[in-house]
Amino acid sequence: MKIIIISPAFPPNRDGVGDYTFVLADGLADKNEVIIVTSKLKGVKSESKNKFHVIREIDKWGGLDLFHILSICKNFSPELVIIQYVSFMYGRGGINLTFPLLSVLLRIRYSVFTMLHELFTPFGFSIKTFLMSLIQRLMLFFLIIGSDRIGVSIKVWERVLKRFFFWRKGDFRWIPIPSNIKISTKTNIPEKLSRFNKKPLLAFFGSLHITKIMEFLTASLDALVKKGYDAGLIVIGQDENEISAYIKELPDYLRERIFCTGYCSSEDVSQYLSITDIFLLPLIDGVSSRRTSLMAALKHGLPVVTTKGFLTDDIFLQENFTLLSPSTDKALFAANVVRVAEDEKLRDATGKKGREAYEKYFSEKLMIERYLDHAFSMKK
Repeated sequence: MKIIIISPAFPPNRDGVGDYTFVLADGLADKNEVIIVTSKLKGVKSESKNKFHVIREIDKWGGLDLFHILSICKNFSPELVIIQYVSFMYGRGGINLTFPLLSVLLRIRYSVFTMLHELFTPFGFSIKTFLMSLIQRLMLFFLIIGSDRIGVSIKVWERVLKRFFFWRKGDFRWIPIPSNIKISTKTNIPEKLSRFNKKPLLAFFGSLHITKIMEFLTASLDALVKKGYDAGLIVIGQDENEISAYIKELPDYLRERIFCTGYCSSEDVSQYLSITDIFLLPLIDGVSSRRTSLMAALKHGLPVVTTKGFLTDDIFLQENFTLLSPSTDKALFAANVVRVAEDEKLRDATGKKGREAYEKYFSEKLMIERYLDHAFSMKK
């Protein structure tokens, strides 16, 4: 089957959706002919990988660029077009009313599958945010109209969209986001961390987005230190400048126990995770199946202490493979961290359950199978 994947980001871009697209393309290319259409990147040309071809010719994702995408599709004649969608990736300020019309035009001739990584910005409390959210909802509406099938990264969104597009309930499917971090075969401690000999070693991995509750990380570290542990916290993927605003007010005895790795390759991330004792992921909106940092931790068999909120998938509440607390309860989150640190059997059992849950529900192989199953269910 010929497949075109449209994604504004693709490696070497440092972007989660780009990494996700690479994993998807790599898996689909085992038995299909795959082309990725992505943004121009200075110094990087279109290229043929071992398994697929990358076309880096799109500039602003509007106007003439859309006709260029239609031209590429016409020349390649794909049986399936997959769109990776995050509103902010297709337009400055998250607004691009012309791009969703592309899916409408594509659907006239091709089967279109759109993967929704995010839906839209919440209305918020300012006129600017309200208008942005309103326009992004309109963009989403036209994108869905222009799609035969739609994948969503969390169950809550699947339920919401099925309710609003009730006549198309069968067109939506939950497709969790897997980890894009391969487990490293190296067993040595990263050189950067060789002098940071702390136990237990806590880890946080990912961006410092507003949805991450950084205060919970330092509260957990403080709780362990006050219990007599020589604990430490590694912040994977961020440097000290990026996290300075969060730690500058901390007392010295905590600040000296926090180690920032800076930007990491996938192999470096895997090495850091491999020496971690407890993985922390405090989220305002709650843990969900779109969090790739969580998936990396589960894949590596780490016990995960996280939070539940309005976006938390049912599977996290029904199956006990992470330690959950409300996103409003800092004390309980820290208590869960201490509990895991004190109980080796709980630590091992939670890590094992997490790894098993990853293979059962979230793995890369399952993602590819879900895409193809949903795609082959289309009737043109």
